[in-house]
Amino acid sequence: MHKFIVEGGFIIKIPHIIVFVNLILGLSIDHKNSHGQTVLYLACLEGKSSAVEVILRHGGNPNERSMDGSTPMHACCWHGDIHILQQLISMGGDLRLHDSSARSPRDWALLQHDLQKRRKMVKFIETTRLYAMTNSGRDLLLEKQPSSYHNLAASVHNMFKQGRSQVLKTSYSMGFGKMYCNTGSDKNTTGMMAFIPQTTENNLQHVDHCTYFNGAFMLMQSVLWKKTAATVKRVRADAPRGSIVDPLITEAEYMGKLRHPGILLLMAVCPTNNLEGIILVYEPVRLGSLFHVMHERQEAPSVKNTAEVMLQICEALVYVHEQNLVHCAVNSHSIHLINPYVAKLANLEYMVEWYILAYHLREIIERRRVKGGGGDPAFGLAKYFGCIPYTSARAVDKSF
Repeated sequence: MHKFIVEGGFIIKIPHIIVFVNLILGLSIDHKNSHGQTVLYLACLEGKSSAVEVILRHGGNPNERSMDGSTPMHACCWHGDIHILQQLISMGGDLRLHDSSARSPRDWALLQHDLQKRRKMVKFIETTRLYAMTNSGRDLLLEKQPSSYHNLAASVHNMFKQGRSQVLKTSYSMGFGKMYCNTGSDKNTTGMMAFIPQTTENNLQHVDHCTYFNGAFMLMQSVLWKKTAATVKRVRADAPRGSIVDPLITEAEYMGKLRHPGILLLMAVCPTNNLEGIILVYEPVRLGSLFHVMHERQEAPSVKNTAEVMLQICEALVYVHEQNLVHCAVNSHSIHLINPYVAKLANLEYMVEWYILAYHLREIIERRRVKGGGGDPAFGLAKYFGCIPYTSARAVDKSF
């Protein structure tokens, strides 16, 4: 399917191919080629608007990363097609994400050789940002911008209006309350409508209670949010510019989907003033991370408290695994002590969906089998997560 997208002339048959791939082969619409690129990525890179529309309709993810960290949003901005970018944004495309070289979609737009395309794309991105920064973006844009911006502003307004209507279509009522049905790769999940409040930096008042580093680039800081004790997670002031904000965006997405007493509660999200980054507002963490307590404050918890912490974190991990997710960085930084007896799991920016881990484990198993290597711990993980059937597992196990 990737090859057909690149070669072109295949737009009419794309819906049939997508149905074939999903139903017959059992592959995801976001299945990747050897470069980690999805069909949506290639369609954006080649500027095939009709293909993009069909792929998005069938659940294509506009924020799926390739091997170099770029997304279909990057590819679209490089190609310079505003109409395609409108489609991606209306389906949740994020202009804040960075590739492995810390370049945003706007940076990719600046790489376009066609001067006219480059200028139009950058102008559209900046207009979109201005729209998002205002409560009534359309009115502000039409009143304060020069006349050359009027059509562009109206286009952005229509795009956001269309995007909201598509989101509302996922809500339905059968007389027993509104429900939400996932339209992404996992179409079997439903739930009640909920939201995470959004606040501003002016509402966050710093207090000298508990401040500690959370990994190399993040800072956890005690604050008052609307006279309520809270802990915010933000990028450190001395962190390098670029892709560091991406983990916070990922963490906010997963935190919005998971509800468990063993997972740190996300109370609000605070976009920075320029919308380039975000600050996460969590429930108050009184003691700090396990790393902060043991290695910086050098306070060793008792055996009883250690057992309670382990049990609580294990319960949270069991819940995470039941959601077909895998936390890939369970360490002392990701365990936060609310008080001496309550610990909660966080740092969900390192979480991946089960099928992604399974895909990589299959590759490792196959390489080991071909090379005739010895035992590999990845094989045990593959069997645990169900990456290969039990009968096949015994056959592969003999080859190690």
